Amino acid sequence: MTEEDYVLDLIERLKPSLPIVATPGKAMIQQFRSDNSVIKLKKGQKFNITDCHYLGNEGGLAFACEINVKGKKHMLVASITQLRLEDAKHPLYKELRSYQLSRTEWLARNNRSSMTHTFP
Repeated sequence: MTEEDYVLDLIERLKPSLPIVATPGKAMIQQFRSDNSVIKLKKGQKFNITDCHYLGNEGGLAFACEINVKGKKHMLVASITQLRLEDAKHPLYKELRSYQLSRTEWLARNNRSSMTHTFP
């Protein structure tokens, strides 16, 4: 099974159990602080993962996340490597965490970095 086949299967199993609560990882917080973004993330700030997509071998599994800032809803798209999944009781938590760790290792081995994008 290729990575693409695996992630597409994982997405099909994950979508019915969305949303999932996540918090930003350290690198994601730093990125938003340095980008003069409207969104200022804080450690432990919770938001909902509302959708997921496979962005190819380079992008891996990415999540659409809904976050409220000053009463306005914003969407951001983040790599699984940028997030901390908060619900250890979720039926796919262990599988998602395993994939997250393998992606992080792959990115480090291949001198790549994770990306995050926001959409107002």
